[in-house]
Amino acid sequence: MKNKGQTFARTLGSVLQLNTKSMAIQAGVQVAVWALTVGILAVVDGFIQSDSPALFLGLPGIFTVCAGAILLFIEGMQQFNMDFVVQINFGIARRRALQVGWVAVLGYGVVTAVLSAVLEAFWYFVLAGGQGESFLCRIPAWGWLCLVLMPAALSALAVGVMHRFGAKGGLVLWLSFMVLCQVPQLLEITSKNALELLADMLPVFLPLVGLAAAVVGTVLLYRDNAAVTNR
Repeated sequence: MKNKGQTFARTLGSVLQLNTKSMAIQAGVQVAVWALTVGILAVVDGFIQSDSPALFLGLPGIFTVCAGAILLFIEGMQQFNMDFVVQINFGIARRRALQVGWVAVLGYGVVTAVLSAVLEAFWYFVLAGGQGESFLCRIPAWGWLCLVLMPAALSALAVGVMHRFGAKGGLVLWLSFMVLCQVPQLLEITSKNALELLADMLPVFLPLVGLAAAVVGTVLLYRDNAAVTNR
C-alpha cells in the first residue's frame, strides 16, 4: 500500500510539474480578462461623467469567473483526453491515470476560484473603495463548489461519451445542451411557480448534476478500450 501511495504521489507530481506552465497561462488569461475589463470601464468613466461610475459595477469579477470556467473546461478536456491516453501509453494504470487527472483538474478549479476571489477583493477594496456592486460576494458556498466541480465533471462526461460513442455521442451532447438551455424559458412559459421551484432546487440540483456527470464520465473513461489496454 505504501509503495502504491508513493507511486501515485510521484505520478501526480510529474503531471503537476508538466502542467505548471499551463496553469500559469490559465491564471494569466484570467488576470488579463480582469485587467481588460477594468481598463474598459475606466475609459468609459473617463468619457462619461456619472454619479455611478461604471467601474463600480461588478463586471470584472463576472468576466473573470466566466473566463476561468471556460478555461477549466478546456483543461479538463485536455487532461481526460490527450494526457489520459499518454499516461496509459507510458504504462500507468488506467485507474491511477484517472485519479491523477481528477486531482489535477480539481486543483485547477481551486486555483481558478481562489484567483477570482482575490481579484474581486482587490477590485472592491482598492479600485472601488468598498463602494462597488460585487456580484461574486453574493455567490453562496454551493456556487463556488459548482465552479470548481462542474467544468471538470462536464469535460470528463464529454470526453467519455465521445470516446465511447464517437461522433454520435458528440451530437447527443450538443442536442442535450441545446435542450437544457431552453428549459428555463419553457418553465417560465408553462408556470412561473415551476421556475421558482427550480431556482429553489439549484443548491441541491446543480451539485448532484455535477457529481452524476463526474461519475458517468469517469466510468466511461475507465471502461473505454479496457480490453486492449488491460488496465
